[in-house]
Amino acid sequence: MRDFLSRLGREREDFPKKEDIPSPCPYCGELLPKKPTRKRKCPYCKKVIYVRTDPETREKVVTTEKGAQKIHARKKRIAYRNRWLRSLASYGIGEQDFVAEKARLGKQFGKEPPDADIIWGLFNSLVERQPSTSPYYEMALFLEEEKRDFIPILQQSRKLDLLPWKEAGMEKVKIHAADQACPSCKSLQGQVFTIDAALKEMPIPNRECTTHWHHPTQGFCRCVYLASFDD
Repeated sequence: MRDFLSRLGREREDFPKKEDIPSPCPYCGELLPKKPTRKRKCPYCKKVIYVRTDPETREKVVTTEKGAQKIHARKKRIAYRNRWLRSLASYGIGEQDFVAEKARLGKQFGKEPPDADIIWGLFNSLVERQPSTSPYYEMALFLEEEKRDFIPILQQSRKLDLLPWKEAGMEKVKIHAADQACPSCKSLQGQVFTIDAALKEMPIPNRECTTHWHHPTQGFCRCVYLASFDD
């Protein structure tokens, strides 16, 4: 057995490594002496060859500049999808739901839907199926990243913060500004409202907030309500 394993090890050493296997230039097709492991110029056509990791197979790919850009775009798309699926996972939504929603929208519109439409569809179906669930804050973050109007959704999130307190018989709440809040939001710190007044006036989200992330004109107010027991 020992001799067999020793012989097997020697045979494996004779196998060529991946980087030692000749590889064609992605531009001119000429066979390179060995597969590149980093960016370099083709010795024949002099064009720059790129080496990238395929985000799905995790294999090293020898490609052109345009091919490298496409791989980068795919990486961003996969990271975007996975990031929002992690947010939805806390509500019991997973990859299989993403695939099902993609198929549903594709059938409805006759073409492959953008990932953003699929994510938004999942959020909306969640709200429809589980009215008591309140993923509205995450939905507002999603719309902000997409540079769409998120204020009504963020208002709904704050409204749902207040309703359980009102049902429990609590009368007042106070505003707590987020860390590193903008000056306008800091000015709201500690202000006390009855729950009925807060529901009617909706002082937060603060429409004068200047904390801009992706949306060019709407600031994303992160102020929240806290219970107030002031007289």
